[in-house]
Amino acid sequence: MWITIIVILVCIIFAYISLTIGYNIAIIRWTPKELIQKNDALTSLNNELIEGNRNLMDGIKKMDEHSKQANAWYTTQIQILAQYMKDKHQDSYVFDNMKNIEGFKPETKQQKYKLDDILDKAKENGLDSLTEGELKFLKDLKDKDE
Repeated sequence: MWITIIVILVCIIFAYISLTIGYNIAIIRWTPKELIQKNDALTSLNNELIEGNRNLMDGIKKMDEHSKQANAWYTTQIQILAQYMKDKHQDSYVFDNMKNIEGFKPETKQQKYKLDDILDKAKENGLDSLTEGELKFLKDLKDKDE
């Protein structure tokens, strides 16, 4: 029984000495002043990285805006070319291949219709001979009258 108590006391004394010496060694090795300096240096580096990231994001936004403007310009140029090909050469190849591209809208010239000509055409050839544009023109006239 005495041996158990002595062993327990020795263990407690040994643990106390180990903790005290270990704590003192840790304080000597890693002084709070050094840790504070390292923390300040890392905080400064982190702030520089955050600022660099902000600048990078601003640059990406500017490039994205420029890219959208360039894309709109190129789309407009292709539309002009497509309209020219359709008007001058009755070739709608460009329109057919570009119809699924976002922002691409074929420009169609507003054809001017004369009511008498459309009615004469319908009288001679029937209503089936009228084009979509002519039918729309007649419908728009009807809607205006109502």
